[in-house]
Amino acid sequence: IVRIHEVGADTEHTLPYIVMDLLSGADLADTVRQLGPLPPEVAARLFLQACAGLASAHAQSFVHRDVKPANLFLHREPNGQVVVKVCDFGIAKDSDEGESITRTGGMLGSPMYMSPEQATASNTIDHRPDVWSLGASLYHALSGSPPWEGLESAGELILAVCTKPVPDLHERAPWVAGELVDAVRACMRKNPDERLGSMEELAARLRDFVGATDEVRLSELRRVGRRTMASSAPLRVVSVEPDTDASGVASTIFEPAKPRARWPWAVAAAVAVGGLACAWQLSRSPTP
Repeated sequence: IVRIHEVGADTEHTLPYIVMDLLSGADLADTVRQLGPLPPEVAARLFLQACAGLASAHAQSFVHRDVKPANLFLHREPNGQVVVKVCDFGIAKDSDEGESITRTGGMLGSPMYMSPEQATASNTIDHRPDVWSLGASLYHALSGSPPWEGLESAGELILAVCTKPVPDLHERAPWVAGELVDAVRACMRKNPDERLGSMEELAARLRDFVGATDEVRLSELRRVGRRTMASSAPLRVVSVEPDTDASGVASTIFEPAKPRARWPWAVAAAVAVGGLACAWQLSRSPTP
């Protein structure tokens, strides 16, 4: 979990502040947007770390309530290791007190990754909505898109979350092993009593897919990116850090290159053609 080092208020303006970890890297949503679906083994290792962070919060009776890829930050350590940081506890709830930290009543969270009980603003929220949301985030990481892709309005999303079956992950991502598909499905059962009961239960399912190590290296994500680069739009380097990973390669962040505006060239070409036409016509006219 991203750490808070200090809280206070500015003495001159009385504005509150929070001093937190300085993170380097990108969140999971941006990573998947740029690289496409993550290899199942890499995704399992990343989400095993997320399970540990959320399990720690749950052990202290806090429910995140807004778990989504944008709140799972892939922090890059100087040695090239990627560490998941669970961020943005702004709408967290103390399940012991039953009070929202921000406000009571109403729907809180992101509909795309929200559990049915959150969507209906249930007053009996415990830690199990976080299980659903982390499962939906894992679905996104494995398939390259969120479960309810294509539904734009909040009303459509909430209706789908509450009444429609979760779109089959195996159809979206047939390369994902059936057992891992089952783990995601077990996280996203509409009845909380039928869902995986804790982050520890999900972690136990994920450990079968992590391989020899549970660490993720920056070089692994680069290899995913290189595979994607071959079939995607040209990429440009948007920042280069002086530090290097374990392979000695300078760390870079990529994003799709923005298409260059073509209208200036079109205007220039039109002016040139028009000018040549005028010159040719004048050359044929009698000299005044």
